[in-house]
Amino acid sequence: MKMWLGASIIAGISAIATTPAVAGSLTGATLIGSDYLKIASDGTNTFIDPSASLSTLLQGDASDPGGNVELFASSETLSNFQYALFNDVTSLTGQIGGKDITLSSLTSADWFTDVGGGITLAQKWFSDALTANGLGSY
Repeated sequence: MKMWLGASIIAGISAIATTPAVAGSLTGATLIGSDYLKIASDGTNTFIDPSASLSTLLQGDASDPGGNVELFASSETLSNFQYALFNDVTSLTGQIGGKDITLSSLTSADWFTDVGGGITLAQKWFSDALTANGLGSY
């Protein structure tokens, strides 16, 4: 019985591991705000391309990536003081599977908002990321 159960579990896990994930495509993509970078890919390298089409950038998969849009691109050039005062938000909007979606940049106020139990979004995010990667928690 143990041998059969073990084989069944292994077969089930194998089937799950080989079943591809299905993701919807983002349609009707638009950017709101001006603090972003359009990052294109030629399959080997990535590069900033301000004139790139959102529909081209946001398609692709692991074997043939399309590109990326970096929201709040100036965050990497701000001092901590400037970052703490910054409150403009840049958003990418569109639809996936007929449902509206909005992805927005996060400001310092967002990161340090209490998400429950006296824990900030930053603490929750870093703790979850560390735990998910086997590195403990924050």
